[in-house]
Amino acid sequence: MKDHRGEHRKKLASKNHESIKTWFDKNPDGMMKDCCKDLGLSHVTVGKYVKVIKEKAGN
Repeated sequence: MKDHRGEHRKKLASKNHESIKTWFDKNPDGMMKDCCKDLGLSHVTVGKYVKVIKEKAGN
């Protein structure tokens, strides 16, 4: 039987990833600190997803 512990974290991570990607698409010259401020996310969270987005863009 599969328990669903952690599903809420996966949903939140997906939402954060999409929000950050959308923000940087609209603000290509934007800085991480501005993204943090606009979205209300921590610098660590934004940095994590910026790294993932850059890695996907490089492939």
